[in-house]
Amino acid sequence: MDRRWLVRQLFWVVPLLIGVSFLVRWLLGLGSKSGAITDPLSLVVSILNLAVSVLAFLYTVGARPEPVEHEQSVDCRRRPRPLVLAAFVVFCGGVLGLLFWQLIHKPDIQATELVKVLSGDKLADGSQAMLVVPGKPPQRRYLSVTPLLDNIGPTGDCEGASRLAFTRVIDGRKEPPLTDVVSRTEVILDLGAATQSARVLVDLSADDPECRVELLIQEAVLFNTSAFD
Repeated sequence: MDRRWLVRQLFWVVPLLIGVSFLVRWLLGLGSKSGAITDPLSLVVSILNLAVSVLAFLYTVGARPEPVEHEQSVDCRRRPRPLVLAAFVVFCGGVLGLLFWQLIHKPDIQATELVKVLSGDKLADGSQAMLVVPGKPPQRRYLSVTPLLDNIGPTGDCEGASRLAFTRVIDGRKEPPLTDVVSRTEVILDLGAATQSARVLVDLSADDPECRVELLIQEAVLFNTSAFD
C-alpha cells in the first residue's frame, strides 16, 4: 500500500519540481544583483517546504486505518480529496509568490542599452563624462554599473593605469563620490532619493597624460534589493 501510494504522489510532485526549476531559471535570468538573488531562492525553498509538508501529512493520513465502507463513501461525498487540496494550496502559493515578485518587489531591469554615456568617447586625465539614468524618476532604487575603458591610443596600458570616480547627481544635487574605480569592476549606486532624475558624473584620472580612452558600459542593471539594505 505504501509503495502504491508513493507512486501516485509522483504524478503531482514531479511536475511541481519541474515547474519550480523553470521558475528559478527564469528568475535568475532577470539579472538579479546582490541580495536580490535570495528572493527567488527563498520562494523556491518555501514552495518545496510546503510540498514536502503536504506530502508528509498525506502519508500520515494514508497510514491510518481505513474506515468502514459506508463511512468512507459518505466522507468522500462531503469533503474534497486531500490530493486536490494539496495541489490547490501549492498552486496558490506559487501564484502568490509570482505576484509578490512582479508587483511589489519588481524584477530587475537590464539597462545596459538604456544608460546613455555623454562625452565619453575621448577621455584623458582630468576629463569628465556623464551617465544618464533612464526614468523620471528611475524605476528602481539601485543602479549597478560595470564600466569598461577602451584604449583608443596606439600604445600604452591606459586602461589598467586609469581610475574612475563616480558622483551621483540626484535631482540636481551632488552626492559624495565613489573613487578609485577600475575598469570592469561593478559599482552599485543608490538612487533611492531621486524624485525627478538621476545622473552620474564619471571623472577619469590617468598616470600617463597622453592616455586617451573611451568609456563604455559593459553592464547596467536597475534593481530594488541590495545587500546593503
